[in-house]
Amino acid sequence: MYTFNDYLEQWAGHIGGSPAVADAEQELTYSMLLCKVRELQGYLHSQGLREGDVIGISAPRCVSLVLLYVSALGLGLSVVPLPEQAAEIRLQQILSLIPVNVLIQYEGYSQPGSKSYVMCRIRPAKDGYIRETDSTFIPYELSDSYAGYTYSPSEANASYYNLTSGSTGRVKAVRTGSREIIMNALLVSERLPLNTEDCYCCLFAPDMHPHELFTRPLLFGARCLLLANHELRSFGHHMREHRLTHLLATPHTLSYLLKICQSREDWQSIRFLLGTGENVPYDLRFKFYNRTGKKLISVWGCTETTGIVLVMPEASFLEEGTILGLPVPGYELMIEPVSGELLIRGDSVMKGYWNYEEQQPVDQNGYYHTGDTVTCNSDGVLTFTGRTDSFIKAAGRRISLHELEQQIGSLPGIAETAAVYSDVSHTVGIFYSANSESSRLYPDILQLLNDALAPTKFRIMQCAGLPKLTSGKINKKELEAKLE
Repeated sequence: MYTFNDYLEQWAGHIGGSPAVADAEQELTYSMLLCKVRELQGYLHSQGLREGDVIGISAPRCVSLVLLYVSALGLGLSVVPLPEQAAEIRLQQILSLIPVNVLIQYEGYSQPGSKSYVMCRIRPAKDGYIRETDSTFIPYELSDSYAGYTYSPSEANASYYNLTSGSTGRVKAVRTGSREIIMNALLVSERLPLNTEDCYCCLFAPDMHPHELFTRPLLFGARCLLLANHELRSFGHHMREHRLTHLLATPHTLSYLLKICQSREDWQSIRFLLGTGENVPYDLRFKFYNRTGKKLISVWGCTETTGIVLVMPEASFLEEGTILGLPVPGYELMIEPVSGELLIRGDSVMKGYWNYEEQQPVDQNGYYHTGDTVTCNSDGVLTFTGRTDSFIKAAGRRISLHELEQQIGSLPGIAETAAVYSDVSHTVGIFYSANSESSRLYPDILQLLNDALAPTKFRIMQCAGLPKLTSGKINKKELEAKLE
């Protein structure tokens, strides 16, 4: 099994002059990337960082983010993704869970125009943490004195704390490493191949699975395109300039891109258009095909599996329903016969949450219990049917909130919908946003709920947009609070 260090050296030797990483302002070839990584590793080592240090990194999607992660993992350090502009309470939650002792944060958040990063040692204190020994640097503009750095600890000792909050907003962490990250990327590429002529772009938030931003292209000698949120307004230009072939994003982001990139020419080079993070609705898949001629494919994965596990068959891209797809090689899947819950195990599947006091969702046979319920057709294709926790008991009836969301979401003019239940008020809440061209939806929703829920209490609320977690998923806890 190779390491990130091995892959960088391999591609720098074979295709050193080919583009490796690019953002809106600069591009590095594989030879330049290897050189910059070695310089940054030399700098970090000179600042006293050693195996065993745990670094929290807060950075936007840009070339510097790749340099920071690859350099740190290559030094055998442990890395924790932090939100771009973390509220202090969120940062405290993460630091109370994971023993971070070094922070690296982008200075441009507080000083617009700056390209610098601030690194400081921290130590726990009664009411949080104390910062010590600050230093400022630009990852790709370091002194020549760090060039040719050769210190090579074992990357096998590197750790990566992948954060998740699911739909609850509560921070949990999965501790994994370079080996598991690389293994998942290799397995996924058997279904979604990359080569040295390709260009890949992932638009996940930098604190949610940041390894997805760069791992797959760097393993296969492809070009990795990184664009910050404010740069997406010119996404069509970047797609054409870099001849983008692989795009991975949430449905929310993809819907936005479809609005601002309306020319078929913008999308011409795309070979794999992938949606994930939440249900990729039929309406969005149809719009993409109708306007761009490209097939929007749903892929499914999670923090606990280190990445993508299921890929929708291309032939199913215009089928209705929440089709998850077929498994990539290397994962064992099982459907619990009574509940229909999807169970997964494999070398890249977590053994349990880090520093977690509640019951772990991994059984004695190594299967991770996803909480998702599915069905499987004769071709082995899995379809999502709900969550084990999406069934409620109200007014003596067993009700599937997921089924309500599906029924309401199928109404013409619905953009987003969420069904929640409050144990305090014993009320089902239906929250929805509508497309601008839609007319009156309330009577249709009211009729549907009268048929489905009577005599259960319910409320219907239209919103300009539904609240989101940093993962892009709907914040259902916030919606539940509106019912109390």
